[in-house]
Formats: sequence, C-alpha cells, structure tokens
Amino acid sequence: MNTDTVNFDINAEQYSKWEVTSNDSYLNKFYEFADIEKNDKVIDIACGSGDFLIACSGRIGKSKGIDISKKLIEIARISSKNKHVNNLSFEVKNIEQGENIKDESYDAIVCRMAMHHFEHTDLAFEKSLAYAAQECKVAMQDIVSHDVEIVDKYFEKLEKYIDQTHKCIISKDNFEYLFRKNDIDIEKTVVLEREIILDKYIQHAKQSPEQIQKLNKHIMEGMSNSIIRQYIYKKDNITVFKRKILLIKGRLRRNGV
Repeated sequence: MNTDTVNFDINAEQYSKWEVTSNDSYLNKFYEFADIEKNDKVIDIACGSGDFLIACSGRIGKSKGIDISKKLIEIARISSKNKHVNNLSFEVKNIEQGENIKDESYDAIVCRMAMHHFEHTDLAFEKSLAYAAQECKVAMQDIVSHDVEIVDKYFEKLEKYIDQTHKCIISKDNFEYLFRKNDIDIEKTVVLEREIILDKYIQHAKQSPEQIQKLNKHIMEGMSNSIIRQYIYKKDNITVFKRKILLIKGRLRRNGV
C-alpha cells in the first residue's frame, strides 16, 4: 500500500465530516454548471466520500464513483445505503494506474477538488477519459494558483503541511491545456475566489503536534510578509486565506461525433 493511500484512509473520517465536503449549495451548483441531464450516466473520479453523486442521485442515471481510498469508498457505500440510493456504485481504484477499466462508458466525467492530489496530473486526466462515451461532458472543479510566484510557493508549502497527500496546485492555463490536449472543446470556465477559515480547513486532515508547530510558524511567516498577507490575514479576529477555485466544463466527441 502506498503512502498516499494510507494517508487518505487516515483522514477519511475527518474529510467526510468537513462542512465543505457535503455542502449542498456547492454540490448543486456544480451539478448545474456541468450541464448534467436527467438519466445521464456519470462517473466521479476521486469521488471521496461520494457526496456529489449521492446529492444528485435522483437526477442522474446509473452512475459510479471511484477513489484510491478504501475507507472513503466504505463511507460512500454506507452513506448511499443509509439514504436508500440504489443507482450508484462505488469502487476502489487508482485512476493513475488505469487498471481494469472494463467496457464501461459514461455521459459525464466529473472530478471535484482532486487533481491537485495526483502525482501525475496529465496521466490521471488521460486515464479518466477512458470512461467517456462517444460524446461526453467533462467537468472539473479544483483549486488553482494565484499566479503570483511568492504567493503560490507559500501556499504550496501550506497545503503540504496540512495534507501530506497534496501534490501540486496547477494554474487555470494548465487546466485549459489539459482539455485542449485531449481534444475536449471547452464550453465554459468560471474562477471563484473564496475566503476559507484556516482553522476549519486544517481540521479536515489529522495533524500531529509536529505538524501543528510547523504550520503555526509558516502561518506567522506568511502574515508578516507584505505580499503574502494580502492572501492570508485576520478577519473579525479569525485567520482566513484567499483561495481561487476553477470550474471548467467541456465536451469530448470521439470519431467525429
């Protein structure tokens, strides 16, 4: 078992209970953004605890979520069962390895807040497309860089202190490149900027005393820098940081469809 799988399993319970993970407003807005239609078959890449598919289960056809974490898939299956959802399945799978992709095709491929966890982003993206039907919607949501070098380096380090499974924040331009490289026609993009409460964000993953010590030092360093403190600061005596989030949706047509 690789280190990332272990860490995802360790953090599974906390991640699934994090208020952002199951935020109905966020989930519904992404469903609408992706232009998913009634009875569409959807595959959710790196589905985590399955919240997106479960939230829209009454508005989609037979669909599937896959994730590298056995614990997160167990949570997704239990949640689906408890909510009497019968059109979803959840499977433990490492998309970067692309193992055992059967003769399956889906009307929509979605991936939310996961691409920054992949060791090989290009490979994970390409392997995900193996699930595409002849014509397929592809919709993703993820954090993106601020495109200010000192700020991006700071937040890369912050993310890795908080969550050891974090790999790399990529830019909006790089996301668009991945779509174009794989012959996906980009139909729309939206970039949101949100203020995230730092303490709540830190709590979505388990922290050792050593990690907390490193985090606190790094936070203080950021807030004492004249550039970085524009992105991480106190608001009503609560530490918050700015996060840019990209939503991007396109359409893949195979064989001239």
